[in-house]
Amino acid sequence: MKIQIIGAGLAGLSAACALTEAGHQIMLSEAAPQAGGRARSYFDKQLGCRIDNGNHLLLSGNKDALRYLRRIGAEHTLTGPDEANFPFHDLKTNRGWTLRLNHGRIPWWIAAPSRRVPGTRLADYLALKRLLQARPGDLVEPLVGHGPLYERLLEPLAIAALNTMPDIAAAQPLGAVLAETVERGGFAALPRWARLGLSESFVDPALAWLQQRGAELRFGERVTHLPRTSRQSWRFRPGLRKS
Repeated sequence: MKIQIIGAGLAGLSAACALTEAGHQIMLSEAAPQAGGRARSYFDKQLGCRIDNGNHLLLSGNKDALRYLRRIGAEHTLTGPDEANFPFHDLKTNRGWTLRLNHGRIPWWIAAPSRRVPGTRLADYLALKRLLQARPGDLVEPLVGHGPLYERLLEPLAIAALNTMPDIAAAQPLGAVLAETVERGGFAALPRWARLGLSESFVDPALAWLQQRGAELRFGERVTHLPRTSRQSWRFRPGLRKS
């Protein structure tokens, strides 16, 4: 089967690789002049150096993302610590602390004041359970309420994971993030990031992998018509161009 994928962000690249591995013929179209979407590297003329487009962090429990990297032979391009430690710094109070998760599934770290969020009590962490049990329509902020745990951990986590402010962000997706990582223990929450750059880990190896297997890659072309029958064809027009 020949399958057309529109968009060469990480979702499009991952779908293209999985379908190619399953034996399908792929045509991948992207309106921008390059692949990667919001997770790529580029050369900044003003700074005179190559930088990443945004800050992206994986956790060791992000199984689908790691499976994608293994498929394209790029898992070795990640690096990170052997402990699930997360340093924080509050710019308002100029106070810093480090969240330290234990490796096992039993979260005894919440019982240790030196490991948990400062100013929190054991009862505050019931908010994590509410997120794990969130129902459709639940929003993050109304569900968990305010307090040190929300302000110092859950609010920044929700913004980072969902790219949406917590007062309007759905709670179920954040609960899914917690279920995949923190709930499983610190071994599933080890920070991982690209050793060289986002493109070098997530984009370039995927493009090379697809090209080696005969996938058709089209950049700088925007799809303008989706065929409804086999007699019709795809239509394109020029997309974004490099400046």
